[in-house]
Amino acid sequence: MVQQDGYDNRHRNDRDDDHYLSSPPSNNNTSTSTSNNPTSIVVTGFSLRAPKSSSVQEFAEALRAGKDLTTADTRYPDGHLGLPPRQGLIKKVDIEGRFNASFFGLNHIQAEAMDPSLRMMLQVSYEALMDAQLDVHGMRGSKTGVYVAHSFSDTFA
Repeated sequence: MVQQDGYDNRHRNDRDDDHYLSSPPSNNNTSTSTSNNPTSIVVTGFSLRAPKSSSVQEFAEALRAGKDLTTADTRYPDGHLGLPPRQGLIKKVDIEGRFNASFFGLNHIQAEAMDPSLRMMLQVSYEALMDAQLDVHGMRGSKTGVYVAHSFSDTFA
């Protein structure tokens, strides 16, 4: 799917938000206003790249099906630096795939010099904003936080 703004949003899918909730939403009107509670956190959108999964939906389906998302086909010999013999690997297309540098305000030289995980972080962050159905351009100058979790990364040089 291609968005009007030109970002290749192939990982985004139209889904029912209730599908991703751990329990059905409550119908009572006893919600706490975040404006009265400065410690409240609201997660409105998310996206990810996980082992053998290019989207939240693909990852959830693999987990539900009990698929093994690890592989013994790694670049290290068994026992190297105490690494486990099986590891989770991000799909090659997600590391080396299409990246629209100009969409993110970068020229091709900058994009090629970037660590692939940084390019992926830009794409996943944008997908999370799209998942939240937020007007990205209207957010400029707003008090909006984007929180990124990143684990051990060993990308191909």
